[in-house]
Amino acid sequence: MKRSSVLAMETAADLTTPAFVFDLDLLDDSAGRARQVTQGAGCRLLYSVKACAHRAVLRRILPVVEGFSCSSPFEVRWAREIAPSTHSVHCTAPGLRPSDIYELVTICDYLSFNSLGQHRLAEHHEAPQAQYGLRVNPEYSLVSDDRYDPCCKHSKLGILPDELEASFSPGRKLPDRVTGLHIHSNCDSSDFGQLRETVRRLDRRLGHVLDQVAWINLGGGYLFDDSEAIDRLRECMEILGKGRQVEVFIEPGAGIVNDCGHMVSTVVDLLVRDGRSIAILDTTVNHLPEVFEFELMTEVIDAIQGEGHEYLLAGSSCLAGDLFGGYTFAKPLRIGQRILFAQVGAYSLVKAHMFNGICLPRVYTYCAESGLTLECQTDYDDYVRQLWDRQ
Repeated sequence: MKRSSVLAMETAADLTTPAFVFDLDLLDDSAGRARQVTQGAGCRLLYSVKACAHRAVLRRILPVVEGFSCSSPFEVRWAREIAPSTHSVHCTAPGLRPSDIYELVTICDYLSFNSLGQHRLAEHHEAPQAQYGLRVNPEYSLVSDDRYDPCCKHSKLGILPDELEASFSPGRKLPDRVTGLHIHSNCDSSDFGQLRETVRRLDRRLGHVLDQVAWINLGGGYLFDDSEAIDRLRECMEILGKGRQVEVFIEPGAGIVNDCGHMVSTVVDLLVRDGRSIAILDTTVNHLPEVFEFELMTEVIDAIQGEGHEYLLAGSSCLAGDLFGGYTFAKPLRIGQRILFAQVGAYSLVKAHMFNGICLPRVYTYCAESGLTLECQTDYDDYVRQLWDRQ
């Protein structure tokens, strides 16, 4: 059991549920580990805002990272509001309107275009602040689930090497304002050897393009719990840096915030249906949407393996599929008991919604120094606003 999980359970009695709790001490540990790996390899660390965009989390990460990576104009504006001028703001997105590009070139430091057509929309902007890049799909698939695979067949993400070579063949220069490349090929992987192979393939295929760029963004999708991460990331740097002066970025999201996030709920009812015990919680899978979307089994603290009392944990919405899955406990559950979901810091709060009029969880931070702090809460007025009722 993780240290933060024990602390969260000890403070659970002080919470109004449902609640997200971000353990800032554990966030420091995760961010520090990522910083150690990237610094050791000579790479610059960004944080991908899409994983968790809460102000308290971004501010805590700020001293450790060198910038934020974003995927939309709103994320860019938010990152720019949080980040001081010493930190860079990067953006790449599959589809930008001309008005979006007009805004982004003036507030981003690095803007990578998903297609040559998107880049052409920006070619004539005068004196942009942003350095332009091109997102390249390395056509090296590493993820078994196509829903997560940036390089799956028919992927919308990035320019294919053949297309890039046709437009910028050896001997032809990239456009003057294109100074870098962005790649992304993985999801939730601890194996930096896969990134090394991706970089090798890119070097073999597009080495003449790499020779022309000043920076390259390796994307995210990697965790930092591999003991060989520094060595393998350093090998990536050596492949990219041979005979070149190139600055390299990497932009983890879940790899920094996932472990620090918890969701605390309360058992509000106990049922038996067709011989199976069901515990109804005061939360819903709509607060952890990836449980429903991708059938993820989230870790529940105090759940056990083997013999015990099995329950189907169910949410409180009217959706029949509002189910977290089956878990076994050493003792029978009781009404009023707290249930703690662990390792839900990424893609939970940013995706949570108020379907069925069920209020979003309160957001707390926790650290040993200051204890539990309520950061924000939603209410009925927020529910009405998200229905686009402006009267």
